[in-house]
Amino acid sequence: MDASIVDLRYHMNDVLKAVKRRERVNIFERNKLIGFFIPVTTEQTMEVQNHPFFGSAKQDDRPVRETLRKIRKRRDF
Repeated sequence: MDASIVDLRYHMNDVLKAVKRRERVNIFERNKLIGFFIPVTTEQTMEVQNHPFFGSAKQDDRPVRETLRKIRKRRDF
């Protein structure tokens, strides 16, 4: 569904009904896409252990404290 700023103001009930029907609602301002509403899913599709980042540093032999210090160090640009 496409909606303009005016639609959001005067027809928000219809927009919310579309979201509840699991439709993506694109928001336009002056015929330019500025954002969108995506319905939320209530079920979790992935467990933490199955996330790609989990275990990504298995081959790193440095101690955890040293790794954290490196991540948290100050960055000067």
